[in-house]
Amino acid sequence: AVNHGGLGSVMTAAAHGVPQVCVPQGREQPYNARAVGRAEVGIGLPLGAGGRDGRDAVRSVLADPAYGEAARALAATIDPAAAEREVLGLL
Repeated sequence: AVNHGGLGSVMTAAAHGVPQVCVPQGREQPYNARAVGRAEVGIGLPLGAGGRDGRDAVRSVLADPAYGEAARALAATIDPAAAEREVLGLL
């Protein structure tokens, strides 16, 4: 998944075991992008990254099966219904 690093996008991809490339635009997104990188479930680009950076990151994530493996392992620890309720403020 290529996303802007917003919490909803990051958590949705994480809950479904999908590796990510985060291209932050502002607000909390750079922090979330770094968290994706630290968790090794994808690549979080720095604020202001260009198109070539994004292309290279997507190619890297697609070429390295470790990102998918890590994303699926993370998903196994997430209850998507609970995550959705938390985002909606129902917990």
